[in-house]
Amino acid sequence: MLQAFTGVLENGQITWEDANQLPKHAKVVVTVLEEITPPKTKRTLGDFAGIWANISKQEKQSLETHIHTIRNEWDRTDI
Repeated sequence: MLQAFTGVLENGQITWEDANQLPKHAKVVVTVLEEITPPKTKRTLGDFAGIWANISKQEKQSLETHIHTIRNEWDRTDI
């Protein structure tokens, strides 16, 4: 009996949409329907533009203090 299952082929590996429905052992024929653009997974600096625009002054001061501490630790020469 023929059954149809859907998934995404990426770098030779198939990620099935519903792996629970797959038979444990089966002979398969894979038909590629269309080439797709993979979803964006890595963030770029542009993704963070304006991310802190709506934080309170207190949160902003806390972040600036924390960043200042990190910078000072990064520049330490005694370790």
